[in-house]
Amino acid sequence: MKTLIPLLAAWLIMTSLSGQTEVIPGGQFSVVTYNVAGLPSWINDLDTDRFDPMGEKLNAFDIVLVQEDFWYHDLLTANMDFPYMSPPKINTWGEWLWLYLVNDGLNRFSRFPMSEVKRHPWDSCHDYNVSGGNGSDCFARKGFSFASHTLTAENGEEVRLDIYNLHMESSHTDEGNLIRAAQVEILAEEMQKLSGDNAVILVGDFNFSKGRMPGLYQKLIEATELTDAFTALRKTDKWTVDRIFFRSSKQLKLTPVKAQTLRFNENGMTLSDHSPKMVQFNWRLEE
Repeated sequence: MKTLIPLLAAWLIMTSLSGQTEVIPGGQFSVVTYNVAGLPSWINDLDTDRFDPMGEKLNAFDIVLVQEDFWYHDLLTANMDFPYMSPPKINTWGEWLWLYLVNDGLNRFSRFPMSEVKRHPWDSCHDYNVSGGNGSDCFARKGFSFASHTLTAENGEEVRLDIYNLHMESSHTDEGNLIRAAQVEILAEEMQKLSGDNAVILVGDFNFSKGRMPGLYQKLIEATELTDAFTALRKTDKWTVDRIFFRSSKQLKLTPVKAQTLRFNENGMTLSDHSPKMVQFNWRLEE
């Protein structure tokens, strides 16, 4: 019996140590997509004082991707504490001559290191006529942006996560619908070139909802092999144009654990004409 006791103790220690080495590295992070309605005040009558509290509220999250960050980027970022921020796009003289009055409005703020942001403008827009529901897409250099973010586990292992941010055609004419369909095809083709089989998160203002254009919604999912995070968590979000999609890879497993529509208000004032969407992900390295 005296011999068995130390043997049993040794077995228990080895079992405990073995269990510790089997822990799979990973972590958790939050992603927010938010159209900040940053058109110039002479176009958009929303108060510019809203950008300061907007930036402070966004500090609560890990990765933030915004659309329509056109005109007040310095106000939006004045009190942000993210270590990694994308510089806004600067329009070329050629773009100004083509009457692009604002840039693409796509920026990102991250707690994780990221590569240089690549920006891909759409090759068409509806027109400059703002009547008849046509919108004014041709005044902005809209498109999508891409960067690789690096996640690091507690054991020091790193893994790549590709994140896309987009703003699609807004007009709901027949031509606008065709342009949006073409933009889905362009996105899928470029995503294959840039990311291959990597893990991906895609967010943005899609300017179409699952309820209004179910065919295009399904086409997007099939072409990119992505999953709608809100749908995966059985959240009813049929009519929103602001969405967060994801897919895992052989190296990185992404699991959405929480999806939420946030309410950003200050002194009774809504900070944008869109509500931020947030998804919290668990991640782990795959063996």
